[in-house]
Order: sequence, then structure tokens, then C-alpha cells
Amino acid sequence: MTNRWDWDAQSRNKAKKAKPPYTMLQNFALLYKNLWQWEKSIVVACLLKIPVVVALPLLTIFMSREVVAAVTEGTAVNVFLLTVLILSLSIFAAMLIQNFSDSIISGRSFAIRAKYLNMLADKIMTTDYANIASAKGQNMIQRAFSNVDHYRSGTGRVVDTSVSLGASIVGLLMYSFIVTTLHPLIVIYLILMSVLSLKISKRVNDWEYKNRENWTPLDKKLRYIESQTGDFAKAKDIRLYNLKGWFLELFKDALRERVVWLIKENKNWAKFGIFTYLMTFVRDGIAYGYLIYMMLYGNMPVADFILYFGVIAGFAGLLRQLFDGASDMYQISLGFCDLREFLELKDTKNLDSYKKLPEDNTYDIEFKNVSFTYPGSDKKIIDNLSLRIEKGEKLALVGLNGAGKTTLVKLLCGLHESTEGTITVGGVDVREIDREEYFNAFSAVFQEVYMLPMTFAENVASAAESVVDLERAERVAQLAGIMSKVKDMPDGFKTKVVKSVFPDAIELSGGEQQKFALARALYKDAKIIVLDEPTAALDPIAENEMYLKYNEFAKERTSVFISHRLSSTSFCDRIVLIDGGKITEMGTHIELMEKGGTYRVMFDKQSHYYKNDISLSGKEGSAYA
Repeated sequence: MTNRWDWDAQSRNKAKKAKPPYTMLQNFALLYKNLWQWEKSIVVACLLKIPVVVALPLLTIFMSREVVAAVTEGTAVNVFLLTVLILSLSIFAAMLIQNFSDSIISGRSFAIRAKYLNMLADKIMTTDYANIASAKGQNMIQRAFSNVDHYRSGTGRVVDTSVSLGASIVGLLMYSFIVTTLHPLIVIYLILMSVLSLKISKRVNDWEYKNRENWTPLDKKLRYIESQTGDFAKAKDIRLYNLKGWFLELFKDALRERVVWLIKENKNWAKFGIFTYLMTFVRDGIAYGYLIYMMLYGNMPVADFILYFGVIAGFAGLLRQLFDGASDMYQISLGFCDLREFLELKDTKNLDSYKKLPEDNTYDIEFKNVSFTYPGSDKKIIDNLSLRIEKGEKLALVGLNGAGKTTLVKLLCGLHESTEGTITVGGVDVREIDREEYFNAFSAVFQEVYMLPMTFAENVASAAESVVDLERAERVAQLAGIMSKVKDMPDGFKTKVVKSVFPDAIELSGGEQQKFALARALYKDAKIIVLDEPTAALDPIAENEMYLKYNEFAKERTSVFISHRLSSTSFCDRIVLIDGGKITEMGTHIELMEKGGTYRVMFDKQSHYYKNDISLSGKEGSAYA
């Protein structure tokens, strides 16, 4: 069956021989540095717990030995009772320390993972737009999240694994001293067998790291399907167009491929598990066999047999714990590489030294021989385009789908950087302007509108309710044509949106969402206004009225408008027709109509669908009769 998901076909070819970008030493130096800076109490708790974890089983072994010795060797009752009392109190104290340490570690470990989640979320929201717009960037985010999104992820289990590893190292030093008194070769033999097991484990972890590119896109697709089928806004289409079977088929296709890799992964670990059990059987069998031989034929006391038997078992367990911990640490390091790789992804927008925009009410904009090509493509979306937009000018960008209008707007807004040429705003190269200051210069509304799970007022102001200027919010809501909707709600501006988050929230129609987005742009009151088809969900007359309101509001501000409905932008000072990333026609509405070129053809075709004639004067209120 042909796979319907072919977005990332190239990433499912042969596994690359990927080499981790950071060493284990580099990763754990950073992990422990952060641990100390963020939660010193965890470090102290770990240092308390490690000797206790080692001492508890050892104290139990000595307790058993003393009991057997009392029976077989006739130890004095008072000496026996004193020894048992000391050992019992030591075990009790050790258990108290362990419980105390566990409470601190379990209580604060979540805070560590939350820190990394916050760092990741902050990076996603602040990194260069180009870093997350590509499939490669999305895959990096997916891999980074897999290292922080649950307790057993790398950053979640690093504390427990470190304690386990530290305890095994301390314990092996103590146990090896006792085992050496029996025979030094036993220690060497047990270590060599465990090293062999570790090398096999490393190969399994390396295989996972090298092949992660094969299942990361599949995980992303499965998550996408789950989010879409559970989306309240999509529920109507899924039911009315009977899309259930289609979605299920898509899910099964992606899941089928994911299961193939899960099976391969499990087979690798199963082979490792079988090998480990065989190695354990041989290793422990020979060690215990020697111990039994010494008791039967070497005159070893029964009490010492109990001691050495427990110590060898503990030593073998600690070796297994050591190498399992080392394997886990290696796995954690590989996962942390993915997190670090994204967190340390280079951003080009904020420079150590940058220029400020002039202190003006608005700015002129100039594209000088600008070309743009998306990474991994040879096609120029914008091709050697030059355009100057004067201060306060209202410019309309029109053209067919795929002509390059939205890409041009993204370049202007600083979301992408031109491949060739320069873009200046207020005479300053946009690449030399601090990103945050540059973004503050724009009030932009794009085609896709997203309502945030907050109140009407907070959505309009993009700020916490406590700092919202309600008078200003009401004014811009009135201008955007959404105030009537606000008044209809019992809680007014305090009404929440997004039902999937708040059970008492409401859902807005597409047109209502676009009006709210327009109000948000008006509230920001930036020096440059950009509208990229933000009224597509409105009817033509409502869209025309909206643009005319914007024209009134945006007086003396430089504005760029994009609309497929050419009549809606006829009020603009200048209209630019883009085709294939190039400017093919430019002028006022009347000039382009009189020219009789592509713009005239497109306009006439659209106007044919309306009953009334559309005036060519381009004056306010004349777009529709």
C-alpha cells in the first residue's frame, strides 16, 4: 500500500552515521552546573543518599553474618546483642537519611525538568523564525521535546541515574576490598565480564542515536493527526465530510511505519537482554562455585561463607548497576545532545552591537535587488526585486497564489532574511537592527489567526488583564467591528475563548477571529501596518469596510496590504502586482485599470460575480455600490 504520508521521505533513507555534537564530559559538565545553580538542595540530598545506598545492604549482610556466627561459633550473648543493636540503629539511621534525601530529590527533580521545558519553550518562541519554519527545524524541536516531556526523559532521570552511578562506584570500592581478601582474581574476573556487557549496551544506544532521524518525522505526524482529530474547530468538517476513515487510514499508515522501527528497536534491546542474562549466569555461576568450593574443601567458616556470598552478590549487583548506569548516562547524554543542539541553535537577529530605528512616527521601506530562496530549494521565491515604499504610503500587494506576496511580507517583517540584496527600514539595514526593537515596529495580521486561551481583553491587548487599557480595547474593538460580539457576551471583555482549555469559554467563527486579530493589531499601534489577507473569512462588503476603516486608522503610517479581492485595495496609494517573485505591474488602481494588463483582467473577472458595478474612482466608500 502506498504511504499517504510522504512529507519526510528523504529522512527515512539509510541511517546516517551521525556523530554526537557534544561529548559526555561536555554534557554532564553543563547538566551538573545547571543542577548546582538551580537546585543546590538536590546536590546535597544526592551526596547524603549515595553512602546510605551503599551502607544499607552491607549492614544487612553483616547482620546476617553475626547471627550465623553467634549460632555456629558461640559468640557471647552480651557481645552479640550489642553488635545487633549497633547494626540495627545504623540501619535505622540510614533508612531515615535515605527517606529524607528521597523526599527532597523527588520533590525538586520536577523543578529541574521544568527549567529545561521553560528554556525550550522560550527558545521556540524567540529563535529566528527560519529556525523553526523548516522540516529540519520541526524535527529538531520534536527530538528536543522528547528529552524533557516526561519524567523518564533524559533531564528527568539524570538525578536518579547519577545517584545510582555514584553509589555503585563507592560501593564497588568498599565491596572490592572485602572480595579481594577472598581472592583478587575474582574482582578482576567480575569487572571484565561486566565491561563486555557495557560495550554491547553502547552499541545498542549508538544504533538508536543514528536511527532517530527515521522515526522522529513519524512521531511528529502521529502527534499532528492526534491534535487535528481532537481539534474543536476541525470536528465539524470531520463529521460532515465523513473524514473519519481518511484520518484513520493516515494514522494507520504512519503508525505502521513507526511500529516497524519500534520492532527493530525492541529486537536490539532483546538481543542485548539475552546476552546480558547469559553473561550474568556465567559470571555469577563461576564466582559462587568458587565460594562453595572454599566452604566445602577450604575450611571456610559458615559465617564467612554468608558474608562473602552476600558481598559477591552485592559486588555483582553493583557492577551491573554501574554499567547499567553508565549505559543510561550515555543514553541521557545522547538525548541531551538533541536538546542542546536546538537550545544552542544560532540566532542571527540579535547582534552584540546593533543600530536603532530612527525616532519617527513611521518609516520608509526599500527593497534593493532582493532575492529569496528557501533552504534546500533552488527556486527563487523572490527574484531580484526592487521596491521603495515612502513614509505613510498605503501599498497593496496583489497577485495569484504562490506569486511571492506572503514571502515578501515575511522578509519585510524580519521573519526571513533575504538570500541576496538588502532591505532597509528608515534607512537602516534590517539585518543590523535588534530583533525585538524591529518586531515592535510592526502591527501585522497574517492569514492564519490564532486565539490564545485567555479573555477577550487579553487577546486584544496581548497582555495580562491587569495591564489592559479597557478604553483603548473598546475603541479598537469598535474599529475592527467586533464590539457587538463583546457586548453580547455576559462577561464582556472578561469572556474566555478556546473551549479545549476553559470549559466555560466560547468559540469564535473564522470571521470573528479575524476581527479580533485586527483589533489586536490596532491596539499595538505600531509604526508600520502589515495585513496579509486577514479578512479572507469575511464577505467582500465586510472586507471592504474593514480595509476602509484601517485606511482611516492608519493615516500617516506606512502600510502594506495583501488581498485576493482587488476591489478591497483600490483605496491604496499604489498597487503592486507580483508574479513569479517579480514586480510585473505597478500604479494606482485607476492607472492599472487604464493600462489594461493582467491587473485589469483579474479585476474584471472578480467584479463579474457581483450584481452591482464597482466604481473605478478608488475613493473611500466606493468599492461596492
